Amino acid sequence: MNVALKAFPQHVLPALAEPDLLPFGMARLATHLFRGEPYAPLEAALLARLAKNPFDAGALHDLATLIQLVGHEGKGLEVLQKALTLSRMFRLPAPQGATDPVRLLMFAVPGNFMTNMPVDFLIMDRPVQLDIVYLVPGEPFPDFLPEHDVVLVGIAEGDAAQGVLLELGARLAVWPKPVLNMPSRIMLAGREMLPEAIGRVEGVLVPAVRRASREVLAACALPASAYPMLVRPCGSHAGQGLGKIDDAAAVGAYLAAEIAPQYFVSPFIDYSSADGLFRKYRITAAGGRFLPCHVAISSHWMVHYLNAGMAESAAKRAEEAEAIATFDKGFGLRHGPALAGIAQALDLDYFSIDCAEMQDGRLVVFEAGTAMIVHQMEAPELYPYRKPAIDAICDAFTGLLTRG
Repeated sequence: MNVALKAFPQHVLPALAEPDLLPFGMARLATHLFRGEPYAPLEAALLARLAKNPFDAGALHDLATLIQLVGHEGKGLEVLQKALTLSRMFRLPAPQGATDPVRLLMFAVPGNFMTNMPVDFLIMDRPVQLDIVYLVPGEPFPDFLPEHDVVLVGIAEGDAAQGVLLELGARLAVWPKPVLNMPSRIMLAGREMLPEAIGRVEGVLVPAVRRASREVLAACALPASAYPMLVRPCGSHAGQGLGKIDDAAAVGAYLAAEIAPQYFVSPFIDYSSADGLFRKYRITAAGGRFLPCHVAISSHWMVHYLNAGMAESAAKRAEEAEAIATFDKGFGLRHGPALAGIAQALDLDYFSIDCAEMQDGRLVVFEAGTAMIVHQMEAPELYPYRKPAIDAICDAFTGLLTRG
């Protein structure tokens, strides 16, 4: 059954009349592959569905996800576009046996995995029915949407999403159901706006970020005081294209490996601990409560959980387990006022931050956003402490869905 939104422009998109069912969804596909299970059976199952029904948009959507998961982003986005020509709405049903599931409607935009919030991981095996509605820039807003209990703006901050977020914000200001993560607040988490949004919070350090064109970088038209600095292509995530440039002479080598026209430039912050190791925390806030997701420990400044050697080091995992177990009495307590200030400044229902503890006691925040992945794909026998931590985040998120 659909809800007619009569106040909105009367441009009916028939493809949005009923959602197409997703056979697997991102979380199940990603977990399957992350744990070393084979790709071929998943691909075969989806292709078999498409052989029976070439217009199975849900199977095409999952196939697009699967292709991206194995590293073929361009091809995956092509398949996603084909799915979106058939439908703009996709449903991930609640688990079998779920009684009276929450009906969650999430707005999304076409793009890669960094474009939208990977909410599948937060509701996996929980009594939630997810309907994803894609909004395409320049195309009319749908007149009909499925019945829902709560709306989630799943669109991440980004240049390409600005127009959609602005338009959506005006509509959601008078929405008849609860809305999580209003668009105007999501935009505050952008790399350029974040320092202004939370930089005045006591105890918080946020490196200033500015844009520089390729020409400005190539001309080394930056003062000597700008070095060492971090440079990354605008719109990139997960360390893609991120480089540390120590002096003007190193700029040319960096640009030789990159083709982007615009870059984010920020000062390099040495956040190493007294033992010389770098510790980066991912902390998630749900309804104002901060919960630890993971702690990555590395000898290199560019720390991501997958490149930190956590699987190879029992000592690192033991330290992470202790940090998570004692978060409320340790890291979370030390930085409680700073975290509370960040939550108040951003005013988002759900978001995550990547941060670290400086030797002078300040909390340095590298990034904030609503689309950072929170998952428990790692082997539970190697990371037994991760499941309770992620379950706590998932429970806090699903609690948000029913609080209104």
